[in-house]
Amino acid sequence: MKGSFILFCLFMFGFSIAQEGIVINISESRGTTEEEYLYCTKGYKSQIEKGLDAQKEGYKFEGLGTYSNGNLKIVKMIRTEDDIVKAYIFKVKYLDQILTYCMPNQYASDVMWSRWRSVVTRMERNRRNMILMAFSKLVVMCY
Repeated sequence: MKGSFILFCLFMFGFSIAQEGIVINISESRGTTEEEYLYCTKGYKSQIEKGLDAQKEGYKFEGLGTYSNGNLKIVKMIRTEDDIVKAYIFKVKYLDQILTYCMPNQYASDVMWSRWRSVVTRMERNRRNMILMAFSKLVVMCY
């Protein structure tokens, strides 16, 4: 009986560590981070404007398509160590400028999703509709 009680206590101790430590860390490492968000909105744009290819150590970039007569390009930012899509970059040609927006991945925190929601609600209507239609086409193609 005493051995069973000790085994039960060890099991519960291990379970509580897993619940509070490992699960949280996995979730945090999979979600879009502040650093990744800033790269997508500022670093990526800076590199593209200089005519450079997008480069960030530990990441690769894959185009998902060009939409709206070439005025919108969607790019996935993928962490190379585990092939997790960390963010989606929307590169929009608008008048004489290039605008970049970062949509976080499905594991991102509520804070990151609130930031995206805020950006989208402040967008000019035509731009928002262009992104919505392109992303809708992309989702339909995937399923």
